[in-house]
Amino acid sequence: MEPGFQKVCTKCKAMKAGEEYHKGRSLGGLFLWCIPCEKIYHQEKFKNRPARAILPIPDTKLCAKCKAVKSGTEFNAGRGADGRHIWCRECTSEATRTRHEASKLLAIDKDSPKTCCVCGVQRVFSDFNAGYGTPDGKNPRCKHCESDYKVKRKFGLSKAQYDSLLESQGGVCAICSSPPAGKRLAVDHSHLTGEIRKLLCSRCNTGLGLFGDSPESLKKAAEYLISFLTTQPST
Repeated sequence: MEPGFQKVCTKCKAMKAGEEYHKGRSLGGLFLWCIPCEKIYHQEKFKNRPARAILPIPDTKLCAKCKAVKSGTEFNAGRGADGRHIWCRECTSEATRTRHEASKLLAIDKDSPKTCCVCGVQRVFSDFNAGYGTPDGKNPRCKHCESDYKVKRKFGLSKAQYDSLLESQGGVCAICSSPPAGKRLAVDHSHLTGEIRKLLCSRCNTGLGLFGDSPESLKKAAEYLISFLTTQPST
């Protein structure tokens, strides 16, 4: 975080220093609310919540999977009405092992077809990022749809809006005019207001970030380079 970085809290609407925010996944890598607003929210949220009762372990319990009546101690703690999991430990472990084995077998064949849950296109495994908690160990969305999803979640831009913005700048980076190379152009935005500016290539977008989006710093850098170009010794 750059020294002197400030951001508007979306709850109290006050401009505050970056140190007054927890880290988060919102714009600028900080939480949307400042720390005082977060504390007030959590205090109000949990103030009237009753304490969670500690339920006694039942003597016996019917496993919903194997249908066997077993001792209550053979069930892990869970969110059921009796505070225990609906499956016994043996069935839970067996299901976990089966899921892991199926994931390994499917992951061996990288050319196995997989259908994207968004676009419905059948693609090879290499067109999907790694996923967690899925039977095949792959994300249910293909890389193309996953990229659209991330842009929508982070910036609020739909695929149609992104494509329209890309078309308006000729399909190239708004700074260096280079076309996308291997990956889509990044969405450039203000870390102070969240305003979306234009689409940039990875190098230009990273460069602006490293300079802290500071016009003064970029101007000094340009003057620095120009000074060396004009003072090179003649041969």
